[in-house]
Amino acid sequence: MAHNLVVSELSNLFLGPNDTLNQESMNPKFLALKQNDVVINDLFSNTIGVWECSWYYDSSVKGYSIGDAVWLNTEDPDDFVKSHASLIKHYTDFNSQILNKLPDFDGNDSSVMDAYKTAMSGYTDVNLGKGVVLPPIFDIGDYTKPIQLAISLKNNNKSLLTDDTAWKKLFVNTDEDEDNVRDTIDRKEQTVLKIHLRDYHLENHEDEAQAKLSDYMNEPTSFAYYTTAPASMYKTYEDYSSSAKPLYGIDYVRYSIRKPIVSDSVVSQCQFVRYWKSGMIEHFGTIATDNEMFIDKIDNVLKIPFDWTILDSESGARAYERGILVDASNNVLTAQETTQSNVPPIDNMINVVYEKSDVKVDGKKEARAFAEVSYNLSLHAIYQNQNGIEEDYIPIAYGDTGMTQNWNSNYLTNEVLDRKEKNCFTLKLGTRVLPPYVSYYAVGKGEF
Repeated sequence: MAHNLVVSELSNLFLGPNDTLNQESMNPKFLALKQNDVVINDLFSNTIGVWECSWYYDSSVKGYSIGDAVWLNTEDPDDFVKSHASLIKHYTDFNSQILNKLPDFDGNDSSVMDAYKTAMSGYTDVNLGKGVVLPPIFDIGDYTKPIQLAISLKNNNKSLLTDDTAWKKLFVNTDEDEDNVRDTIDRKEQTVLKIHLRDYHLENHEDEAQAKLSDYMNEPTSFAYYTTAPASMYKTYEDYSSSAKPLYGIDYVRYSIRKPIVSDSVVSQCQFVRYWKSGMIEHFGTIATDNEMFIDKIDNVLKIPFDWTILDSESGARAYERGILVDASNNVLTAQETTQSNVPPIDNMINVVYEKSDVKVDGKKEARAFAEVSYNLSLHAIYQNQNGIEEDYIPIAYGDTGMTQNWNSNYLTNEVLDRKEKNCFTLKLGTRVLPPYVSYYAVGKGEF
């Protein structure tokens, strides 16, 4: 039969492992199945309908052929009788065994309806003799039960649908069958889950995984100390910034430095820098565009440096260090701390925090700048001052009509593309694109 099908290759009917579950991938499969169904249906003498005793009054009429299919549990009895009343009466009128013929059909007469339903489903006529039972004219099953499809297992099949040797039910037919199906699904689900856990989560293969990891870590533990990992595990910034293929390795922040800038006793501006083990460096912060500390009046630009002084009293930056107060080099002052008056770190020593006037990081008082001008920089406008949102942020009068701003979202970054240097970037002063504040973020190779 396969050579007559529209689609005979099974791989063309199944979804592939990479196919998505949407109309685009599934509809062609359903169409192929429908086309095959049409071909298969045409191969059989009877189209799929309900079981009908076409030999009811003529035993020479052929029964169902092997492979013929009939529906069960799809028809409402009253509706079916109303639509097939003339055919039911036809069968009973021409059956010579039936002496008491059916009355003319009247769907509003319950006794007539019952007589037609009884004739349709098979009944005993007292005039036929004891024990003589007429077969049903139609077997529509039980409308209250799930839909079922029965397949004929033999040719010239005149057996009732209750004969399991003559008819095969295609769908789940009993509670036991349903339990078996659910059990099969559960077992397959557990098998698939077990394979997934084995392949992707290393279940029951923890020892092999640990042995493999030992090729990369001297002592596999629950916590990796990045600062003490073997040198071979690190990658430098040059490695993963210039290579076409991704290279992997450990990286971590060595120093994170924050410099606040005080204006009118309020910290509304800051500069930050982070040094990474790999050699990467990040500079970021928020600066007021009218801050005299950053204005170059000669060139009429706002200049934001990367090599700023870490500790700067003018900006309001402060550094503090924790220590122990002593009255002599060998005489550490102590206190008698009790459970009621203990002060962390609870060591019976007088602990102090003192301000430092000088701070060096990697032996330098200034933050590191970039090694090259190819670092990435992005800028964002902030239309707000220390008192709140700045409403009149465009200093030029444009008349009574409303102004349409067609700037792209990256206009500030575009402004400085040709104004970048290794140790700073600049913005033109007095332009309408300059907001009250700018927030910047730059990342690249540090000058270490």
